[in-house]
Amino acid sequence: MKYIFTLVFCLAGMVSFAQQATDENGRPVGSKPALTVSSEDSDIYLRKSKEKSSSSSLVVEYSLPFGKTGGKLVLFHPRKDEELKSIDLSGNHGSVVIDTKALGFEGFNAGLYLTDGTFVKSQSIY
Repeated sequence: MKYIFTLVFCLAGMVSFAQQATDENGRPVGSKPALTVSSEDSDIYLRKSKEKSSSSSLVVEYSLPFGKTGGKLVLFHPRKDEELKSIDLSGNHGSVVIDTKALGFEGFNAGLYLTDGTFVKSQSIY
């Protein structure tokens, strides 16, 4: 008898709770969300540019958070805890040419900071 009740309730539960008219978010199937939320960090980036200015230098593109117009780009040794170079940035976004021959390394880690020293983003650039 216990097995019959269990089987009946399982079947009733499967039939009554089947999602035929709603999607996984509880909205009717095919409807779009009423409000789209975008991430605030989507505009912040720090990356190596695809274009090279010469064989011994590379271009790093950056973007600071909205409303911030200054900061600094700090280059670190790829394997040691050593600061190689610090570059002051002006403007919300832009690019910086880095001479890899003067650094002595083809690859390095770059950290993006605001003027008050707040860390924003880091990127390994090789």
